[in-house]
Amino acid sequence: MESIFDEDTRKCDDCGCTQNNACVGGCYWITDNLCSSCLENKADHDLKIGPVYFEAVIQGLKNFEIRRNDRNFKVEDIVNLRELEKGMYTGRILTVEIIYITDFEQKEDYVVFGFAAILPNMN
Repeated sequence: MESIFDEDTRKCDDCGCTQNNACVGGCYWITDNLCSSCLENKADHDLKIGPVYFEAVIQGLKNFEIRRNDRNFKVEDIVNLRELEKGMYTGRILTVEIIYITDFEQKEDYVVFGFAAILPNMN
């Protein structure tokens, strides 16, 4: 019979960290077998986002992007929104999952996608 400790110990399938031995720099659990550090590395897309829009996302006021669909965005894609200010990355990242997408009433080759935040990194 396993102990309660063994049942409660999680292990990331990607990097092997556990709840008792986290990644360097720290991490938290996204699912029972995926840590936050590995999720950021699994992103399907990295997108630049200006400070005003990034802050609106952080405050919960903005949960969508209007983008040229040159990347073939799909529902369930993971996207790293990387704050860009004056041509330089600030280091702040928000990882989101696309939960809805439409091209209705958009310019040719553009889409609107709705997202849910799944990993904040406000360094």
